[in-house]
Amino acid sequence: MKNKLKKTRILILFMLIFHAGCMATESVDGEEDQQRDGAIGDAQNMMEKMIEEDFNAAWSMFNEETAAEISPEELEVTWSRLVDSLGSYISYQYEQTLELEESTETVVLTSAFETGDVAFLITVDQSSQICGFHIE
Repeated sequence: MKNKLKKTRILILFMLIFHAGCMATESVDGEEDQQRDGAIGDAQNMMEKMIEEDFNAAWSMFNEETAAEISPEELEVTWSRLVDSLGSYISYQYEQTLELEESTETVVLTSAFETGDVAFLITVDQSSQICGFHIE
């Protein structure tokens, strides 16, 4: 019961902290395959920075609007709360890419921790900047 309450608190916290809007930009000559590969790579790069606990580097990948919403210190607190609640980080894997808006792609990465899994939804704009970050 206590573990379920912790997970619920973390989920609510993440839902409140993350999900900045993305700024629309124009498409670049329809190179969709390169953009898709780029978005996945960008999301994986950010995830690697979180795993390495290099929160300044992860934060530097945010666009201006998202960076204004959360600091590197808040990223650190978020990661620490995940580890405190779910145990040590184990691994992550790519699940899918969602095109919710024309100018962005949301990459879903499932991360395994000792006592549970969480999904990182990382939205990447056409400038390869993170413009949305959500944990479920």
